[in-house]
Amino acid sequence: MPSRRKAAGLLLATLTLSSTWYVFKHVIQPHVVARRTFVDQVLGGTAEAPYQYRVLHPLLGHGLESALPSAFGDEWRHCAAYGLVMLVCFAGIYGFFHAWLRMLFTPATALLGSVMLALPLPLAVTGHIVEGDFVTLLVFSLGFWLMATGREVWLPLLVGLGTLNREQTAYLIVFFAASLAARRSLGGRREQALLAASVMAFLAVFLGVRAFYGPRPNPYGVAFNVAHNMSPRNLREAIAPLWLAEVVGPAVLAGMAFRRTTTFLRLGFLALGPYLVLFVLNGLLIEMAKFLPAFLVLIPMALQTLTGERPRDPPEG
Repeated sequence: MPSRRKAAGLLLATLTLSSTWYVFKHVIQPHVVARRTFVDQVLGGTAEAPYQYRVLHPLLGHGLESALPSAFGDEWRHCAAYGLVMLVCFAGIYGFFHAWLRMLFTPATALLGSVMLALPLPLAVTGHIVEGDFVTLLVFSLGFWLMATGREVWLPLLVGLGTLNREQTAYLIVFFAASLAARRSLGGRREQALLAASVMAFLAVFLGVRAFYGPRPNPYGVAFNVAHNMSPRNLREAIAPLWLAEVVGPAVLAGMAFRRTTTFLRLGFLALGPYLVLFVLNGLLIEMAKFLPAFLVLIPMALQTLTGERPRDPPEG
């Protein structure tokens, strides 16, 4: 048993290092000048919306960068700081996701699910400032683990921090409600208080950061996003091939398990419909990194189809 745990740890470490190295070589290292300009704009309060309001990742990276000796040079400090942020981020993503899967499946199936989470990451990398989407995936992975282990008391804090990074953290509250409904504890006073606190945490940060920085022009509004996503050329040449390669397979496998899976996963799967609609309205479908939280639901259901194992039901609250 100890050797099996060590082997699992080695695989998770390998996934962490490979994902970190990929982002480092394709996002961080080649675009240092543009990235440092972007960070200066966000921290200086001169960035456009919605980037001006997504301050968590720039603050973390810039703080680490400033702590490194100036003798190493600006480029090296930037690469080292943001590379370290990604290393910790991916370690958390795979660690918490695997820990959650271990509560649902046998050890081998949980490891297979962790590997499946790594598969869409390379094609999810777009642009030179994409790491915030992986921080969001960490927030959702941690959130799912907190819900499964009865540590929901930390969710309002997690939602608040996650909202400083991306607005889509609000959807973690939807999954929280689905988790409570699945455990038949949605009517409990403690659970309702935590749900309300999570909503309040989101609103406080969402509105607070906008009040602090003030209104900013947003060239990427709903009209822009819908026009881009519904463009026949974009659909034909970019969006359809990407989603066929990344999403269709896991979604079909997950759908095959819908009638036989746990209540939480069934509700989570249904919640992905509105999530996709919001993505079409508020994002670009070629930016797959923003859809990665959906894989936290799709992968366990796909594993059920692939292995024949039924996920374990959580205890009712």
